[in-house]
Amino acid sequence: MNPYYLHCSCRPTSFFRPFFANGAFRGVSNVVLQEMVPGTFFTIPFDPNYKYSEEPLKCLDHIKNMSECPMEQERRKFQSQPYVRPVSAIASPTAPMPTDGSPWRRSCQPNTFIKLNWRPDGSSPGHNIITFADIRPGGFHMTPFDADYAHSIAPLVCAIHHEDMGQCPMEVERRINQGILPSDIEMSLRAPSLDRSAPLSRSCEPNMFMKHNGLSLIIKSVKREAIPKGTVMTLPFDADYKTYENPLPCVKHLGNIDACPLEKERKRYAAQKKKVAQA
Repeated sequence: MNPYYLHCSCRPTSFFRPFFANGAFRGVSNVVLQEMVPGTFFTIPFDPNYKYSEEPLKCLDHIKNMSECPMEQERRKFQSQPYVRPVSAIASPTAPMPTDGSPWRRSCQPNTFIKLNWRPDGSSPGHNIITFADIRPGGFHMTPFDADYAHSIAPLVCAIHHEDMGQCPMEVERRINQGILPSDIEMSLRAPSLDRSAPLSRSCEPNMFMKHNGLSLIIKSVKREAIPKGTVMTLPFDADYKTYENPLPCVKHLGNIDACPLEKERKRYAAQKKKVAQA
């Protein structure tokens, strides 16, 4: 996809996600933020330093009247005020590094962003790291969360609010969008699971699944709608569930495990195996 034909918007339909491995840039993919029907334009977000632009923004959704674009309104307001070079907030020293291999922590108040370089054929040979706020001594480079952060099943980890994520406005928005609260996550952790390495419960009718994104495993919702508050988050059983020696801990059938169709298959398989062994 040639980025020169992609427009920016205050309501983007997609965004570019850089991939890292061991702290090194490996490539980029274009991720859609909504269902793309025929005739829909692919648009990407403005760079995080859009307020510093001396030129008016070109928002595809407000191309006929840019004064209606909320980000252009913010830019004009910022440009009309005396310039004061921003100083970034201090990140929590205990904030962990991202699990996607990125060498920079994420934050709701980023001081740095990744500017991708493009060739005329649309390929990306690399990236630049642009800082738009002074980093105090002892501070960290902090990049923005991905544009689809509100749809993340996993909790965000903000470098500034790591010790109390309830104070991070983007994590609060994510929780509201997902219809879940920390108590719901604790509820799922207390439910029976196969082993300690798989803290999420299992079910014959799971509402989540794991997907490999090329670098690591991510958890995605099976359904398009948000998971209601109070719902136990469940994953499918492993493909070899029939070989388990103990009854399956299916959350949906905890009160009557014999009603679980997968448990019935496991028992039937165990009976056949025993019959063959005795023959």
